[in-house]
Amino acid sequence: MFDELGYLVRRNLIEEQIADNYLSYDIEKASCNVTVQDVLQQERMDDKRKTAQSDPFFGDFEKLPKTFLETDGLACNDLDSPTALAAKKKKAGARR
Repeated sequence: MFDELGYLVRRNLIEEQIADNYLSYDIEKASCNVTVQDVLQQERMDDKRKTAQSDPFFGDFEKLPKTFLETDGLACNDLDSPTALAAKKKKAGARR
């Protein structure tokens, strides 16, 4: 689902700010999950397509949380800190 959302954002069919406001925490948590990272790595190793390097599986998904984390100045370890959660809530409320 998040890869499809990333595709829609990349194609400018959904504004990045809307995805950030409503789903950034969920997207960031999913991308920071060790199991998800392992699955993505395995998918990439198994990918034999000619376009595997230029258009990797789940590439659109990986771009969203990277952008959101960089914008917020956060890392995966910061996501559940009270300070980060409060800042994300305040930021989302200010944009609406």
